[in-house]
Amino acid sequence: MSGPVIDAKPYYPDVEAAVAKMSERELREDVLPPLLRALYYFDVRVLHGAREEGKDLLAWRMSEIDTREWVGFVVKTGDLTAQVASVSGIRTVLHQVEQVLDHEIIDPLTSTRSHVRACWVVTNGRILAHALDDAAVTMRRHHLDKLIRWVDGTALTRLLSERLPRQLLVEMLGLDEKKPADEQENT
Repeated sequence: MSGPVIDAKPYYPDVEAAVAKMSERELREDVLPPLLRALYYFDVRVLHGAREEGKDLLAWRMSEIDTREWVGFVVKTGDLTAQVASVSGIRTVLHQVEQVLDHEIIDPLTSTRSHVRACWVVTNGRILAHALDDAAVTMRRHHLDKLIRWVDGTALTRLLSERLPRQLLVEMLGLDEKKPADEQENT
């Protein structure tokens, strides 16, 4: 009797190492747009700057009932912590998420006002459990817990490895294409 067939997904340690070293700009402008397109998001726009209203990226995808659902993306580097005064503190991140979800956007194709329906917080570091615990009450009270997706460095590496072709990862992340992934981990 044979066991279940498990479709092994690729995992590349070199991708994880490269992602961990990236700047916020590199994640926001070079890595996330192609990943979001591979996840069937459309009209991926980089909005970082003075009028971003919390959003570093904005994109939409078709819902189950064929309507556009806009999603905002908050991009950070390093670990998200419980430190209140830190740029990478969970309270600062939650404030950005609230900005993302509170402001309407103008759909560039239809010129209609639309609401951002969800927000992803993406980091190349860890999202520390005590930081999420610290913010859990606030998220529940404001009904944000159902609207936020947390993507840490491990999840980001998995998504990149599963959704993008290896050759694109090599080019995008500056990886050594001549070495197999398992050999790169040992060097």
